[in-house]
Amino acid sequence: MNKIRWSARSRDDLKAICDYISKDSQRIARSYTSRLVNSVERLDRFPEAGEVLVKFGEFDYRQISFGSYQIVYRHTGKIIDIVTNVHAARLLDPTDMS
Repeated sequence: MNKIRWSARSRDDLKAICDYISKDSQRIARSYTSRLVNSVERLDRFPEAGEVLVKFGEFDYRQISFGSYQIVYRHTGKIIDIVTNVHAARLLDPTDMS
């Protein structure tokens, strides 16, 4: 099993997603973010499931998609670091991974 660690940035991103959706419905916001977290937790068994981010020359970073969001992570050893959660309509920028 791998350990999943959420960076401060990714936790802030998750909160922002929940806050945005909760403008329409708090129940839907909680459900959506819970399902997003569950999709990330599957990485503990399948850490290489995500697509490698070669567009930045960064082979250490991968991404999985959930709904309209890209979840960017690094897998090193037994640790999976969730780096950021970016809306798919937004272009992913290398500074998102710092």
